[in-house]
Amino acid sequence: MDEIQKAIIKTLSFFSLFSYPLTKEEIFSYLWKLKTDNNLLSEKLEELADNKILAEKYGYYFLPDRDITENRRQHFLESELKLKIARKAAKKISGIPFISAIFVCNSVAFGTAEKNSDIDFFIVTAKKRLWLVRFLTNIILLIFGLRVGKNKTGNRICLSFYLNEENLDLKNIRVVPEDIYLSFWLATLLPLYDPQRIGDKIIKENRWLAELLPNFPESLSFYIKEVKNGRIKSFFKKILEKTWGKAYGDLMEKQAAEAQKTKLKFSLKEQIAPNVVLDDAMLKFHENDRRREYYKKWLEKLQDYKI
Repeated sequence: MDEIQKAIIKTLSFFSLFSYPLTKEEIFSYLWKLKTDNNLLSEKLEELADNKILAEKYGYYFLPDRDITENRRQHFLESELKLKIARKAAKKISGIPFISAIFVCNSVAFGTAEKNSDIDFFIVTAKKRLWLVRFLTNIILLIFGLRVGKNKTGNRICLSFYLNEENLDLKNIRVVPEDIYLSFWLATLLPLYDPQRIGDKIIKENRWLAELLPNFPESLSFYIKEVKNGRIKSFFKKILEKTWGKAYGDLMEKQAAEAQKTKLKFSLKEQIAPNVVLDDAMLKFHENDRRREYYKKWLEKLQDYKI
């Protein structure tokens, strides 16, 4: 195989871990560590299919060891149902002061959600307001019965990742320099509420991503229809941001941080602490971070192709 064909296999191998075939357009956007053009990619895909190195069905490409096209169709329907719930939840919290953007991430964004999957939100906030935003979003979604609980996860919102809008580069949380899961995690973010085009800023700020996914467009704004705040909600949001923007807001942030940190000390176990980030730039609560596991499985799969 030449370099383009190897890059295709590398890309398909990762998504095969989630039983997720790709279209030609997706392979182009997600092509691992190699820049090319559509015409040449089409030629190489045809050669790989002719040689039975990959398979194609209904316009989806996948490794020939098993047909995973039906998996994608089933998961797509489930993910679409969950996106409706996600939009509903985003509309409830988009008027909270200091929320800059709301994204769906993980399984729903990947299109691999199952019936009992929760819905992961990635929220970007104004500087020095991470803890206050987390407190308010948790309260509102709890009131409307949309937040994940101890015994209720399916179709509920998991508020597991908050980021300060002035610290959008995630290179420091990579588990390896070529963190393939984090790369596609960023590339598959779905903006639910993003009036300031924070999604595009995220792609640009994470310059290392361009080295790993050189064909990926510098925009996340074309994926799905976003929720928008009406005039009244926007007006009150601006008023609260102005009122809470200085000393009084700093005090509220401090109190919210102290209260939540005290509670978290009792809920976070020592063995998962390395996967948790709690600072002024980021709040990351993914206790079961499986990126190293997926990276290892991906490398093992590539060995079958001697890549």
